[in-house]
Amino acid sequence: MVSVIIPVYNVRPFLCESLNSVINQTYKNIEIIIVDDGSTDGSGEICDEYQQKDERIIVIHQENKGLSAARNSGLDAMHGDIVAFLDSDDAFLPEFIQIMVSSMLKTSVDIVMCGYYSCHTENRMTVSCSYNQNTPRHRIYSPNQVLNKMMKDEMNMFVWNKVYSSKLFSSLRFPSGYVYEDMLLLPLIIEKAKRILTINTALVFYRKRIDSISATFSEKSLRDWFYAIKEREKFVANRTPSVFSEYLRE
Repeated sequence: MVSVIIPVYNVRPFLCESLNSVINQTYKNIEIIIVDDGSTDGSGEICDEYQQKDERIIVIHQENKGLSAARNSGLDAMHGDIVAFLDSDDAFLPEFIQIMVSSMLKTSVDIVMCGYYSCHTENRMTVSCSYNQNTPRHRIYSPNQVLNKMMKDEMNMFVWNKVYSSKLFSSLRFPSGYVYEDMLLLPLIIEKAKRILTINTALVFYRKRIDSISATFSEKSLRDWFYAIKEREKFVANRTPSVFSEYLRE
């Protein structure tokens, strides 16, 4: 089983496209955990409507605690052997889970990363969106190699274009209260993995919104960004000094 965790907060105009992209996956053995993080725009009601349509959907309603806390609630509730994350204004291509899970099982890796399309639109996303090139070619990496590429910004730090063995999250959760929580958690997850596979096929539509959390400029978001970078470098320097030394040389 694959658990798909979808945090939701005031995304009514985009939510149906996102949820439809999951329930229409060609891979059917999934549970869809939707965490309504205190939405006030009717998004929570849409989640409940979808739960009535599809028995694979689990809806959790909670007071607003932020993106990390919403994802953590999904992790606490999941039953899958594999887990994927989808932001509620983005969408999967229909074969996302099928290709990712098949690749994971075929190569016996703990994480699979794919390419994605960047979509600058408030309307329905399509394959006319631009393909993002920041995904390495199809190959298997060690954790040290992935950390090295992330340090040099040759590999992205998003959680939503990857699938993971659920065991990687057995003792780890997203840090609450930070904007760039992906950058803080991913190095810890990667360190626990034995091998990571990258495939350069684009399988996710990523909506770039000017009012998104990460795109909205504020003193806090800027402070969190610098903090995330510093913590990432500190982690790599302390845990895998050979990687950090190579990063500094280049």
